Amino acid sequence: MALALRQGTRQQPMELARQKGIADWQDDHVREVAQDERGPLVIATPDATRLDSIATAFRGTPGDIARFGFAVARAVEQGPPNGPSEGNEDLAVRTARALLAAKRPLVVSGTSLASKAILHAAANIAWALAKKNPQASLSMVVPEANTLGLAMMEAPPIEGAAREVYEGDADVVIVLENDLTRRVDEELVNELLRVAKHVVVLDYLTTPTTAAAELVLPAGTFAESDGTLVNNEGRAQRFFQVYVPEAPILSSWRWLAKAQAATGRGEGAGWKNLDEVLAATFSLVAPHLTERQRRLLLGAAARALGYGG
Repeated sequence: MALALRQGTRQQPMELARQKGIADWQDDHVREVAQDERGPLVIATPDATRLDSIATAFRGTPGDIARFGFAVARAVEQGPPNGPSEGNEDLAVRTARALLAAKRPLVVSGTSLASKAILHAAANIAWALAKKNPQASLSMVVPEANTLGLAMMEAPPIEGAAREVYEGDADVVIVLENDLTRRVDEELVNELLRVAKHVVVLDYLTTPTTAAAELVLPAGTFAESDGTLVNNEGRAQRFFQVYVPEAPILSSWRWLAKAQAATGRGEGAGWKNLDEVLAATFSLVAPHLTERQRRLLLGAAARALGYGG
């Protein structure tokens, strides 16, 4: 995202080169014309960022940032004052001017500050812009791959799994490519792993969770296996193996298939490729999903295959 924003600030100066008949691929000539000129970028954060050198920065608490965002949205909705921008003009108004002047304005927000107000403010800016420019866009950044996917599935928290172990409804914990100590309180994780009768971890990193496991199975990284993730646009995105891992490393789903084959239980013993895994997974979870969750998952899959919504 940071790289995309850096490249985005070059679009406006590159227009000067285009007007002189210089093609975009003639990088040396484009840079000669553009020099150090960049398009406007405004960042509202509590602390310094690596993009500050090419941006106008607003510093404040999450509450301050939300109020700044709502002020920008109002300025976009109402339109900034007529006439040229004054040097002492409020930053929110100057930001609104820049957004309204852009051909394809972009608003970027996210969940890192855990503030609903900031998300609402970003949405308000995007909505106000879209009324005047259909090319306006809103992009949301989430902490990790599958963060949005878990939210779409309304996945239950780990505390629910811990409760099942404590109450004796489950005695085996299987952790798939995750360090639980990064997700919840470490004391809760330690107690969960201590109480569980068996702990099996599939991972490609050594973590506190693998250290507490009875059995660790070496899984392939994203470069050593095929898989699917849900990206920050809510799209199911495939990734494909580019390296052949050394034995005994296997994709996580292949380990699970081998386990089912060894026990003689489950259809997973016959899985031959990832598509069969996905089909089996959906048929297993679909009966337990709400209609809304089903639509979200099917929509993500359809977008991944290029069928639109």
